[in-house]
Amino acid sequence: MHRTVLPCLLIAALASTPSIAQRDDVRKMNVMLARNETSMTVGRVRYDLVGRDHPDLEDPGTLLLRVARKAPEGWAVRVYTGQDGRLVMTGTFADDSLTVAHGEFTFYHPNGHVESTGRFEQGVKAGTWHRYDPQGNALSDRIYGPSTVRTDPVQECRSTLSCKP
Repeated sequence: MHRTVLPCLLIAALASTPSIAQRDDVRKMNVMLARNETSMTVGRVRYDLVGRDHPDLEDPGTLLLRVARKAPEGWAVRVYTGQDGRLVMTGTFADDSLTVAHGEFTFYHPNGHVESTGRFEQGVKAGTWHRYDPQGNALSDRIYGPSTVRTDPVQECRSTLSCKP
């Protein structure tokens, strides 16, 4: 009995705590705030304090932390809230300015449950997007195909959060 209970408890504990990388990212945000900086690069990782409109370094509630790591297919990005370090989004961007979403994306509800998952192709939603309510229950999928492709794909990702669901 101990052999099955202990792994289950360990998995539950790991799932309920932020990852080491997430805690490290949030610590970097605190360093940036203390230095009154909006960007920092550590090795091959870029940290940017951004906001939907006008981020205010005095008010972490207006800030988002965008963490970008160079990846073979572009830039792997995670976005956290500035107030509590909660994960908001993960995804991949094709360009160095992080405006052209290209690859798999996951967006999260404020409670940490997945809000939606899907794929962007050159800044445009493509294929099937799976959606979930805040309790994790599946909602109807949305399917994006060739008829939804825009001529200016960058328009989809103008927000500094980049590519809202």
